[in-house]
Formats: sequence, C-alpha cells, structure tokens
Amino acid sequence: MRDRAHGAVDDVRIYSGASSPLVLRARAEVEEFLGDFELADPALVQLPLWWPQGQLHQGSQEAAPAYAGAGVKR
Repeated sequence: MRDRAHGAVDDVRIYSGASSPLVLRARAEVEEFLGDFELADPALVQLPLWWPQGQLHQGSQEAAPAYAGAGVKR
C-alpha cells in the first residue's frame, strides 16, 4: 500500500490537467460545504465507512483518504 502523503501527491499530479482538478481538503473544510444540510447517518465519514448499513468493505480507513456524506436541506 502506498503511503498516504505520497499517494495524495500522485493523485493531484494525475488530475492536474483535468477539466475538474482534484482538490485536497481537510475534514473541517469539507464540513463547511455541508452548511445547513441535515446529514443522514453515518454523517460525514471516510469513504469506506459511509454506507447506511455500516462499513461495506473490510480494511483500513487509510486506504481511502476521502470523505463522503449525504444530507437534506431543510
């Protein structure tokens, strides 16, 4: 498994010429995008953990340094 920091640099490099470039953000920055949304369970978590019935895949959260969440604007 590649180390997280090195992998992120590789990912940014790969997407640098894309029409929608990859932008790395901290969890707190992602939370700001959600603003007034009422989050569905399990709220904002790393990708392997965001499934309504619980974790879909066994493995480390380190394998997916990205966040997922869904919510409703009330």
